[in-house]
Amino acid sequence: MVPMPAPEPPMPPSPPEKQAPGKRKAFLVTAAALTMMIVVLVAAYPYLFPEQQLPGESPPQTFLGLLVNQTSPGNWTITIMCGSYKPSSVRLTVVDPHTGETTLNKVVSTLTPAKNDPDAVFNDNLYVNSKLDAGDTIVPKASGGHIHAGYKVQFFQGRDLIGTIRELPAEVG
Repeated sequence: MVPMPAPEPPMPPSPPEKQAPGKRKAFLVTAAALTMMIVVLVAAYPYLFPEQQLPGESPPQTFLGLLVNQTSPGNWTITIMCGSYKPSSVRLTVVDPHTGETTLNKVVSTLTPAKNDPDAVFNDNLYVNSKLDAGDTIVPKASGGHIHAGYKVQFFQGRDLIGTIRELPAEVG
């Protein structure tokens, strides 16, 4: 019988090759620069590529901040506190809460003082900007017969509700 040679002991792993210190620094600098570029691009994406509005799509929602006060029996003043729209794109509607019937439905731009509408008047505080925005007032009037205390007032742009007053205050007396 032939003797079997003894197995050789396993070789210890060879030590990892050491990288030159310059290569390691270059790698770290490159990695940091790439990370910073990615962060900047992700943060700037909305500014570089703004979302395009498709035809027929409604604009992003903003709302009118409204404050209502009764100024005299049968007249109220609705003050726009915030928001901004073209008056020609906004409809004022008044709803009878008892029947759900819309008693008034008019475009705000048609309610100028010069037109002397019996139901409401739109006063643009800055005549030069032609906007329905902060500081403007709308005066609903009961004299037209379509608006009464307790009625709901709503503002629409297209089919979007952009402002509402749940009910006009009751007459003080």
